[in-house]
Formats: sequence, structure tokens, C-alpha cells
Amino acid sequence: ITYKGVDIDEGTSTIRGYVELSNYKSDLSLEPNVGPAQEQEVYLVYENHITDDIRVRTSFNGYYEFKNVLKGSYIIYAYTDDVFDVVPNDMVYKKVVVTEDKQLVEVATLKIDKK
Repeated sequence: ITYKGVDIDEGTSTIRGYVELSNYKSDLSLEPNVGPAQEQEVYLVYENHITDDIRVRTSFNGYYEFKNVLKGSYIIYAYTDDVFDVVPNDMVYKKVVVTEDKQLVEVATLKIDKK
């Protein structure tokens, strides 16, 4: 994806974080099984773009990285199940800002539910 003639992945900074999964079984009254979200898709949206610019998957330990990003504002998001069936295709997100070259930005944990 190009922004002002430069590809978004032509920067020098890294955004990384962790996705925690609460896995509910069919009986929602039980405590969920909580752990790393493996192979979970995580999306990055640059500045005021309407759709995601980059998509990655978490590793076996729930961590993800967006490498070589430009300076600017980003939204990082993942889809979560609504375990009470009120809102389909809900998402959780965090806003982050890369302010300098070669910066490492740690994103607060994204907590998702699966049923």
C-alpha cells in the first residue's frame, strides 16, 4: 500500500504485541480457557485509511509483529466473537503512534473471545 509515494512497509520501525484468547466452550457459565491466540489474524491500518493496510498472523505464542513501518498513527485490530450473540464480527483495537525512525512500539494486549 502506498502513501504519499512511499510504501507503508518501507519504514524502519516495528510495532509488536500479544493477543490473548479466552476460549469459551458451549456452556458460557464456565470459566473460559485463557492463553495465547495462535494463528490469529491481526490487522494494521495506517493514518486515516478506511481498510487494513497489512495483515499478519500471531505465532504459536500469541505474539505478532509489523516490521518496517513508517512514522505515523496506526490502529491495530483483531476480530473477536461475541460470546453472547449480540454483535457479530466485533473487533478489539488499540491505537499506536510511531514518532521516530527505528522505533519499537509495544502494543497493549489485545484480548479476544472465541466460542
